[in-house]
Amino acid sequence: MKSDPSVANMLSDMEDRLAITLAVFLKKKRMWMEWLKKMRTHENLLKELRLSEPSDFQNSLHLGPTCNGLLKMITPRISELMKT
Repeated sequence: MKSDPSVANMLSDMEDRLAITLAVFLKKKRMWMEWLKKMRTHENLLKELRLSEPSDFQNSLHLGPTCNGLLKMITPRISELMKT
């Protein structure tokens, strides 16, 4: 029994698409895992800093006067958005 060439081409195309989809998925998964590792590292560093040097930990969270000024400028707009 002869196989239909169009069916073989269709299967080949499906296999190619599946391979590409799988490659993209694995790349995104790898990127996601790297991001999670970085976040955990950052979390551990902050924990260590908080426990070993509480004053340095507080200083690392301080935003400074520039950010306070910006916050004052946008607070009214945030309040308006929160009401709606």
